[in-house]
Amino acid sequence: MEERFKQEFSWPLFFSPFVSRLGDALFIFGLNWFIVKATGHASLLGIVQGIGGIILVAGDLFAGPMVDKYNRKLIMLIADAVSFFACLVMAAIMDVNEPVFYQLVLLTCVIDIGLAFNFPAAKAIIPEIIRHDKLSIFNSWSNTGLTLADIVAPLFGGFLLTLNWINFRSFLFINALSFLLSFVFTWALRYTPEMDHTKETMPILDSLAKGLNYVRHNRDVFRLIIFDAILAAMYAGFTLLLPYDVDHYYNGDERLYSYVLTLVAIGGMLGGLSLVLNKQKPKIKNNYQDAFILGMELIITGIWVNYALLLAWR
Repeated sequence: MEERFKQEFSWPLFFSPFVSRLGDALFIFGLNWFIVKATGHASLLGIVQGIGGIILVAGDLFAGPMVDKYNRKLIMLIADAVSFFACLVMAAIMDVNEPVFYQLVLLTCVIDIGLAFNFPAAKAIIPEIIRHDKLSIFNSWSNTGLTLADIVAPLFGGFLLTLNWINFRSFLFINALSFLLSFVFTWALRYTPEMDHTKETMPILDSLAKGLNYVRHNRDVFRLIIFDAILAAMYAGFTLLLPYDVDHYYNGDERLYSYVLTLVAIGGMLGGLSLVLNKQKPKIKNNYQDAFILGMELIITGIWVNYALLLAWR
C-alpha cells in the first residue's frame, strides 16, 4: 500500500489482537483453575500445557516464513476462525467436571497454533497499514493494549469465578466470542497486500533453514534464545503451580489467584516502562542478573508460605 493511502491509526488493527489476547488469557486462567480443582493436582495441567508449548514453538518456526509469503490478513482470519470453532465445539462436547485428556490437548494445540500465526501476522501487517511516521505511536498503543488485556483478564476471571453458575464451559464460550470479535475486527481492516513481483519468494523450508543457520552463527542471538527458553520454563512452572498453591495453601480462594496474576501483569508493564525510560545500552548480563533475582524470589516464596510475601514479590 502506498504511503499516501496508509492510516495514522487503525482501530480494527488495535482491537483485533487485544480481544484475542483477552479471551486467550481468560481461557488460560479458567483452564489452570478448573483442571486443578477437578483433579486436585497440577500434573495433568503440566502435561497439557507442555504439549501445547511444544506445538507453539513448532508453529512459531513456520509462522515467520508463511507470514512473509502469504496474505497476512487472510492468515489472521483463518487463525481466528479455526480457534473460534475449536472453542465452540469443545464447549459443546466437553465434560467440564471430568475433562478428557485428549480433548484438552487437542483444544490447547489448536489455539496455540492459531496464536503462533495470528500475532506475527498482526505485527507484520502494521507497517503495511500505518504511516511510517506514526508506527512508533501505534506500536506503543498496541503493546499497551496487550498488557492491559493481561491485567484485566485475571481480575475479570476472578470475578467470574465468584458466580456459582460459572464453569470451564463458560470460559470456552467467552474465548470463542473473543476469537469471533477478533475475526470481525480483522475483516474490517482496510488492507491491500504489498506484492513485489520482482522479488523472488523463497520456499518456506529454505527460509526456515536460512533463519536457523543465521541463529547458529550468531552467538549473541543463540545465547538469548537459550536464555529465553530457560526463563520461559521457569515462568511456566510458576504459572502451573500457582493455582495448586492457592487451592492447597490458601483455602482455594479464586480471588487470591486473580490478584497474584494481576500483579504479575502490572509488574510486567512497569518493567517494560522502566526499560523505555532507561537510556543505558542494554547488556545481556543484565538479563542474567534479573533472572537470578527472580529465581531467589521464587525460592523464598516457596520456603515461606505467606500470601502477603507472594504478592510483594510479584
